Amino acid sequence: MKIKNKILALTIATVMIPQISFACSNEVNEIYLKNSQISMLIEKCKEEIYRKKEVKQMIKNVESFRNDMYSSPIYNPVHITYISSDGLNKLLENTGLENLGESFYKAEENYGINSVFLISLAMLESGNGYSRIATEKNNLFGYNSNDSNPYGDSFAFETKEDCIDYVADSIKRNYLSSDGKFFNGYSIEAMNINYCSKDNWHEQIKDIMYNLYCEINERDII
Repeated sequence: MKIKNKILALTIATVMIPQISFACSNEVNEIYLKNSQISMLIEKCKEEIYRKKEVKQMIKNVESFRNDMYSSPIYNPVHITYISSDGLNKLLENTGLENLGESFYKAEENYGINSVFLISLAMLESGNGYSRIATEKNNLFGYNSNDSNPYGDSFAFETKEDCIDYVADSIKRNYLSSDGKFFNGYSIEAMNINYCSKDNWHEQIKDIMYNLYCEINERDII
């Protein structure tokens, strides 16, 4: 009887030990994976903190770039600002773009487009959000309009939020990606070539960006 019990115990051990070992191995792998993910998250947070400080310093020095807007990275449409949705909402107070900060923030996060650039573009093309195309079609960018039939040809959107997401995605794919069909470079000047028929469009955008950066600086928004 004792021999049978021993044989049974050995049989169970033979079956169970590999299973226990496998379970332990999986647990160790899960712990390692979680630790790796945590490490990556920490590094990402460190990088973001560093970039935020870098951008904040650039904005503080915005006055020195007033006469040399071509050299400062903060005027680059693909330069990330890391400005929060609440901060962007403060910039949009008392305009037709009020309370859309979250959408501009998500556009920067999802498509890598400078949120201040995108807001400046919307302000220019929609008269600060009050144009007929903006109010009746929710089209904040006059997107797809042309000089001969601006209202009729411009796209209509369900919401202003939909418009921001659509245009940000389209600009990134078509104008600010190396394989985009209208790509000429990553600067506003390069984008101007195929995006707008007005030669000074890039200057108008940068003027608005400058004013917004000054406000960010004065109100310590970032």
